[in-house]
Amino acid sequence: MLTLSKGIPMVLSVVGLKGNRRQTQAGTKHASVNGHNILAPVFSLHEEVVLRILSFLPLSDLIRVSRVCRWWYRLSFDRFLFKNVDLRPFATRLTDPVKMELLFTKRMASIVQCLDLSGFNISGETLRILASSCSQLRVLKLKSVTFTPGTKGKDIFPENLKVLDIRFSQGHPGVYRAIATSLENIRSLRLCDAFLYTLLQDGTLKTTIKNLKYLRELDLSHCHLLDDNTLSLFTSCSRLEALSVRKCFMLTGSFVNDFIQSCVHLKTLILDGISISDNTLQNIMWDRSNLAHLELGCCPLISSRALNLALNRITTIIHSLEYLGPCSNKDNKALDEETILELETGLSKRRACKLTLTWLNLRCSQLDITKEFSFYEDYQSQDFSSSEFTAEMMKYAPETLV
Repeated sequence: MLTLSKGIPMVLSVVGLKGNRRQTQAGTKHASVNGHNILAPVFSLHEEVVLRILSFLPLSDLIRVSRVCRWWYRLSFDRFLFKNVDLRPFATRLTDPVKMELLFTKRMASIVQCLDLSGFNISGETLRILASSCSQLRVLKLKSVTFTPGTKGKDIFPENLKVLDIRFSQGHPGVYRAIATSLENIRSLRLCDAFLYTLLQDGTLKTTIKNLKYLRELDLSHCHLLDDNTLSLFTSCSRLEALSVRKCFMLTGSFVNDFIQSCVHLKTLILDGISISDNTLQNIMWDRSNLAHLELGCCPLISSRALNLALNRITTIIHSLEYLGPCSNKDNKALDEETILELETGLSKRRACKLTLTWLNLRCSQLDITKEFSFYEDYQSQDFSSSEFTAEMMKYAPETLV
């Protein structure tokens, strides 16, 4: 058995473990009561029950559990537990490419469906192994990774992915070219500046976007090189339901009307921190949108007056709106209490319109309010609790958009 560096006792030690779930519980712990050995209650549980319990533990805790006894050691490395793997805690310690290869080919091959390698240095060889060995991989998170070129020919990337996150990544352009050719089945995509820049330089970005036929969620947050013309290329993704361009400072907002007209299924739009002006904000065709979730805060060029006018207009004509996050204006000042009361009064008077707005998020520097308009309960189009609604809507918030 190969041994690993301190702190990673499991990665290679699990390679040869297959085990039988009906195997006897050799090596289990006993408690001594009045001189008699009594089997601890936890060891009387059926193995499927124990595996179900262990499935809720992160990888670091599974390692600790594996040290209890031989039976728990075997169960902790059962292949059933390796469908959803988060290796982020080992980003700085699991650096040996040989051990990485053994982990993916022996432990996760044809099993892992969701893999998080955020923070790792990812080589072309590692991506090649994932592509060839992990055929069931559908969710791949590579946030803040550094890509290095492979030494065995052209870079390849896992295909058949439905969710891909490469936000804040950097590295060799060849990897981004390989990614661009492997997005045919993608549903949820989170991109970075390096990806967009590489494809723009190659002249292949437009073609790549046209192939995103099933894309439903697009997160371009913190892409500081992204401009309105480039973003408008994504209007060809007719099935798009959620778009986030948080902190994309070069965006002026002229793209919004393009998306409203082209992406009729668009329900979530996050515009926090873009450089949208008062005039552009007033010229948006909100009446043609079917938005349910709108974030429009911390935009540095919007004045208080324009923001207030926009809020009244938005809440008047977007009858499908369920969540609104205006946050603050360019002076970093919150909407004052008088404005809030006026807005709430106006919303109350629109009950006849069956407005579905449930949450008004006014979190900012001076106030910390998330207002629930409970007087619309009779008009809600969906029957679920406020906590469930918030969880559903806020999944597109920063760092949680997957």
